[in-house]
Amino acid sequence: MVGSGANPNYPTTSLFLWDDKEKEMVAEVEFSKQITDLKVVGEWVVLTDDKTCFVFNLSLEQGMEQSLEQFPLRKFRPGLMDAVSHTDGAITLLIPDFDSVGHARLIHIPIDSKPMQTKVIDVFGKKEDF
Repeated sequence: MVGSGANPNYPTTSLFLWDDKEKEMVAEVEFSKQITDLKVVGEWVVLTDDKTCFVFNLSLEQGMEQSLEQFPLRKFRPGLMDAVSHTDGAITLLIPDFDSVGHARLIHIPIDSKPMQTKVIDVFGKKEDF
């Protein structure tokens, strides 16, 4: 869950992890900027602020204490990032490209290999949308 800001205990800069089985909050992660988008896919947590996309994997020892990867964003509006595929060992993201207006970056992130496999693809739409 991302705080709505309506309650001072739940600011828009915080991510709250809820354990549905235990019916309790198990972690809170504070960010320096407002969280603008969030995708939770299996053990993968992907979130953005206005300038950065952060990727976490809850199955790793570091959990939410350190992001697995970070990607700069040119500008960001909710709904422009998507987790298009995932497995236990990898996730594929689609995010606006930082360098090229009107392009998106398709990023495949395997847990256990470096460097990441990335590919820039053209997207359909108006350039001002990105």
